Amino acid sequence: MSYSDIEKISAMAAKKKNIAEKNPKNYLFRSIVAGFYIIVATILSYTMGAILNPKYPELAKIMVAACFATAIVLIYMLQAELFTGNNLVMAMGVYDKKTNWLDALRVWGFNYIGNFIGCFILAFILVYCGSNKEILNDYFTPLIDKKLHIPAMEMFLRGILCNFMVCITVVIGVKVKEEISKIVLMFLVITAFVIGGFEHSVANMGIFSIGFFQQGALPAALVAKSMFFVTLGNIVGGAIVLGLPLKLMSVKE
Repeated sequence: MSYSDIEKISAMAAKKKNIAEKNPKNYLFRSIVAGFYIIVATILSYTMGAILNPKYPELAKIMVAACFATAIVLIYMLQAELFTGNNLVMAMGVYDKKTNWLDALRVWGFNYIGNFIGCFILAFILVYCGSNKEILNDYFTPLIDKKLHIPAMEMFLRGILCNFMVCITVVIGVKVKEEISKIVLMFLVITAFVIGGFEHSVANMGIFSIGFFQQGALPAALVAKSMFFVTLGNIVGGAIVLGLPLKLMSVKE
């Protein structure tokens, strides 16, 4: 990792900070649109999983993982703002002294709220449009129950591993020049985190929102516990476990 790559990422952090400060409504909508893209990928991947799971559960798991990679490709190519990817970007800005932790928290706050709004809106439309209603109900109910009953430490550690991988795609976006190569590498990395069973806070916003509209109120304490520990793990995975070593290993050309 060269220092010029660190400079590119920290310059991204400074740009995000400026937009969030000077045009917060614009930045919030960029985050909302990222939530939309997460639900688009969720529709593709989990509908595929619901169709295949009764007869081919192993294939269903592979297809869910492969199809969910659509989310990161859409977010990267169409320039939306995702909380988890910005865990690395804003932390790198702090390490490179282009931003500070208050700037990072402001950007993360816009991302988190906007991502949730986007997920919630499209989840509502998905459920109430009635498409694939029965197979999605049957698929999401045990999926959500399983997620809500993961032990807290496992949630935290799965969150770390998830965003360690997700933030690798940010580095791919900076390091790799050719667009097809970027897409292929991003696809492989995101497939790896999903098939590994790791926990992504924004993806869970979408899954829990769909469950809320399908089933009615979910257990609030369990949802809050899951979101807290997974979000904390995502921050640690992106900002510290990946971000800090990348800064420390960088050298000037």
